[in-house]
Amino acid sequence: MSVSSPAIPQTRAVEHSLPESAIAKKVDTQKPRILVAGQVPPPICGQNLNIARVLNLLDKSGSFEVEHWSFRFTPQWDKMRRIGFGKAIELLRVLGRLMRLRLGGKIDTILYPVGGPHLAPSLRDIAILPFALLCSKKVVLHFRSAGLEHALPKFPLAVSFLLKKIYRLCGHALVLSEYGKRDPEAAGIRSIHVLPNGTEDRFESGSSFKTRQAGDPITILNAGLLCPDKGTPQLLGAFAAIYTRFPNTRLKLAGAPMAGLTEESIRHEAGRLGFADSLELTGVLEGSELMQAYAEADLFVFSTVAPFESFGMVLIEAMMWGLPIVATDWRANAEVLGENFGGELAQPDEAGDFTAGLETALADLIEREESWSALGMKNRKEFLARFRIDRLEQNLVDYLTNLNS
Repeated sequence: MSVSSPAIPQTRAVEHSLPESAIAKKVDTQKPRILVAGQVPPPICGQNLNIARVLNLLDKSGSFEVEHWSFRFTPQWDKMRRIGFGKAIELLRVLGRLMRLRLGGKIDTILYPVGGPHLAPSLRDIAILPFALLCSKKVVLHFRSAGLEHALPKFPLAVSFLLKKIYRLCGHALVLSEYGKRDPEAAGIRSIHVLPNGTEDRFESGSSFKTRQAGDPITILNAGLLCPDKGTPQLLGAFAAIYTRFPNTRLKLAGAPMAGLTEESIRHEAGRLGFADSLELTGVLEGSELMQAYAEADLFVFSTVAPFESFGMVLIEAMMWGLPIVATDWRANAEVLGENFGGELAQPDEAGDFTAGLETALADLIEREESWSALGMKNRKEFLARFRIDRLEQNLVDYLTNLNS
């Protein structure tokens, strides 16, 4: 099957193409001026890609004067969610970029990416948002990472107090799901709007869904970070049991190991569990390579247990490719997939572990191979109805137009 090659979204203000001297520029005073704050790739992760996507969509709409307020706090995975001297220097640079943007003209709205349930980015928000409020008429907090509701009571008292205070002063929040409302609500924000993600349809017109031939192995794909938060250890344990029952299965993991996991440690665990020869580690896949992985898969599994999980983009990518799906019943997963989706939700045991639940759900789906085509088509139709990129663009433009009217 041929697949298209999606590039990382580009905008005229993406940090790689925009020199510092060009940040402040003459603006069209007839259109609302919108700053989209945050980091775009690299590194490649859901939040960075989503920020680049929003930049592209708003710029393409022609309804606003759109510019990028660039953050570069995390040049590499190993710097994520950590406090360090380099990030303190970048904080000063971020504020300097904001001042230059403000000198370029009035700012009507800043779309700001909330730090989520981690201390380091929350401290960043406390430091940056007062300046954002001074420079812009409105600041909209875009909650792309979940878990703040549970993190606030665990933060130092002063941090929790200041964070809630500054978030309430911003007053507006965008969330990705109904489930996600609980985070801005915990901070006392009252104006909350649900704006689900969307993505470009990479399933080419005229393409056909994969049909597995008799004797071919069953490929189970998992895409995303490989770490405890994403349920990688539990998925390995579940697949070990699946492989014993269905020896023609293979597990393909497409993503970067982090948070204590390495490619070597994952391979070692697969060997210990007895399926080393049925494990494929591809590393991070981008563009056409990632789409090819979806096209070649039979089933998709999303094993996340991340406290920051808000909206699994890989779920809607798997839906786009018409794959039957197994996902943990975690956070907004069920909401994203929709009622009566094509697949199974894995349930946790009494201790909250999903290993047995993933095994049960995968086994049930494998035993219903004759229904895969119908299940996949159901997911494909759900994607077309709810998650096309044009729907995201229109909803985002409508929201910002109403906000600035």
